[in-house]
Amino acid sequence: MTLVGTTLLNGIAVLARLFTGLALNKVLAVMVGPTGYGVIGQFQSFAGMIVALASAPVTNGVVKYTAEFGGQPERRAAVWRTAATLGLMLSLGLAVLMVCFQRPLAAWSIADADRSYLVVILACALAFMVLNALLLAILNGLKQVRALVVANIAGSVISALTAIGLVTWQGLNGALAALAVSQSVAFVVTLFIFRRQVGASLRSMVGRLDPQLARGLGRFAIMGLTSAIVVPIAQMVMRDHLARTLGWSTAGLWQALWKISETHLLLLTSTLSVYFLPRFAEIQDAGELRRELKRGLAFVIPLVLCTSGLLFFGRNQIVRLMLSDRFLPMLDAFGPQLLGDILKVVSLVPAYTMLSHGQTRVYVVTEILFSAVLAGLTVWFSQTMGLRGAALGYAATYALYGITMWFVLRRLLARLGSKPAPDLAIAAEAAPS
Repeated sequence: MTLVGTTLLNGIAVLARLFTGLALNKVLAVMVGPTGYGVIGQFQSFAGMIVALASAPVTNGVVKYTAEFGGQPERRAAVWRTAATLGLMLSLGLAVLMVCFQRPLAAWSIADADRSYLVVILACALAFMVLNALLLAILNGLKQVRALVVANIAGSVISALTAIGLVTWQGLNGALAALAVSQSVAFVVTLFIFRRQVGASLRSMVGRLDPQLARGLGRFAIMGLTSAIVVPIAQMVMRDHLARTLGWSTAGLWQALWKISETHLLLLTSTLSVYFLPRFAEIQDAGELRRELKRGLAFVIPLVLCTSGLLFFGRNQIVRLMLSDRFLPMLDAFGPQLLGDILKVVSLVPAYTMLSHGQTRVYVVTEILFSAVLAGLTVWFSQTMGLRGAALGYAATYALYGITMWFVLRRLLARLGSKPAPDLAIAAEAAPS
């Protein structure tokens, strides 16, 4: 499917996630306020880290090899079987550890050991979350965009309804529980769509590991594990610092600002994942990769500039719509946060070439380095400029990250045997005049 076709279809899924996210954010903002939002953010980071740890072997590696072995059904089935077995083994091991250490984990993640039951709920749901991620990755690798869109829409709606019901029933505790179970509830729908579209059963996808494929998936798992550990920890460090120095209310405002950024970038980042990750994985020619990069930049640069401008000029109304009047103090940080969004999107296009070509060592080093840079700059800038300083730290980090990714891209193109590799001028060539 073409980039435009993929974007349009994916846009439908993004709109569904956007509307369900708006509804959920509104309920959360009214029910728990900025302080509760900060606590939710802490547990969300913890849950995201655990889920990413368990699903590391079943995400980007599965997308790459499913796309790469498009004409080899037996090899492709071996990829799925190996990934599913690895993912289930890892999720079972993590679940046992979480149950054994539930109170210390609850005390660390949300500073409340008495809420350790949330860790147990997350442990019980973990295997279903891993299987959900695996099935979505297979659909992505097969370029079954329509099925992937339907699965994402259904999952978003069901997860949001589950969360809204639990929040309405139990307030903050319900919101925290929803984070632990929402993806596992979506698995039921994803499995139904997968069975109809692909025809493979879960039973056929669990069995003997292929050692060669396990090593290949292991490279991607290392990248996923790195992100699973360092990114949430960096967020938790930043949130904890803001809570200790400026109060949990400011930490909640920062969390809401990040949530708006996630919603803002949803179409762009999900399109990069759905279209460019399998597409870049197929490309082994430097010239073709250069052309695809230009197409990607020509797509993302004007779009992110347009959406950022609309958000900036409508920021007052957007905060009132998505959240409530209690979140209006975050408006001062909107400008630098949107600048960070723009820089992030431009840097992600070359970053996906690194991910799709399995440059494990470079990925691990840059992920650790820039997570540390983000946490460090956020802490440093926020000490003198408060919430606005935290947003400036985000923008500065992605400026440095983007420059680094273009140098990484030059090395990849040189390795693929290109003519002199592109530099930042590609962005200028790609942007419309």
